[in-house]
Amino acid sequence: MTGERVPAAGAAVRLVVVLGSNADARRRLQQARSELERAAPIVAASEEVEAPSYLPGDASLYRNQALLLEWPGATGGFTALARDIERRLGRRREAAGAAAHDVEIDIDLVAGFGADGALLHLAPEKLAPELVRTLVRQVVSGRGRAELDAALG
Repeated sequence: MTGERVPAAGAAVRLVVVLGSNADARRRLQQARSELERAAPIVAASEEVEAPSYLPGDASLYRNQALLLEWPGATGGFTALARDIERRLGRRREAAGAAAHDVEIDIDLVAGFGADGALLHLAPEKLAPELVRTLVRQVVSGRGRAELDAALG
């Protein structure tokens, strides 16, 4: 499943977000968590993990973490917030194919669930790396976990 099913009007959704940074990473992840928590409660957080990039040609070490947020609306509003936080924390988006560079902060929406745990949104391309799947599994449980695992195969 890709894309988004719309929750009932006024219904909160739970969003799974993955944070990543290779530039002053501990501080950047903390700043991103603080900014996100101003907009939506953090329900669960995975461990922070430092690992090599999974992108070809990028030898950087990245610090990553998954968060489960209680979001009061549709995922489109979250995406706009995430891009604004990235910009305020110094993120520069380079053109496709540009050389690897410092990523001050990356905030990726990877999945969204209804109040009943039903999978509403999935970004399978963001969940391709095994590290990302491992972190996401630390914050998703119950029906949401079962639906996520089924969708990913």
